Amino acid sequence: MYGINTVCILQVLHSQSLTVEPLESWFIASQYGVVETAHCTCMAGLGESCSHVGATLCFVVDVVRNTQLLSVTDVAAYWPVPGLTNVPYAKVQDINFGTPAKLLADRDEEGTSRKHLTSAKRQNNLLKA
Repeated sequence: MYGINTVCILQVLHSQSLTVEPLESWFIASQYGVVETAHCTCMAGLGESCSHVGATLCFVVDVVRNTQLLSVTDVAAYWPVPGLTNVPYAKVQDINFGTPAKLLADRDEEGTSRKHLTSAKRQNNLLKA
């Protein structure tokens, strides 16, 4: 920290080649978060307009936000209670675990599934017995 400005220096790895030396990206920010200047050791960084500087700024913003926020496990019952209260009972043999494409293929011309018809026939036979 120098005066009221902060200097942040980070190393940025190359995305296409991990064997090349990392780049050095840095910026100077005021106490209010205004970026005064930013540079990188890549070719475009000398013009203050490379993606490495942007990645560095995004990283710092993410770190600052994550240190100020509470995570889900920091607070008891932080997540909402599930709204599903009534789960219909069904036998495993009556549940269709097929894919949506398979469900469409099992439909007949009236739009009723064949499995539903066989379950209905089975129920009618049980009622008659």
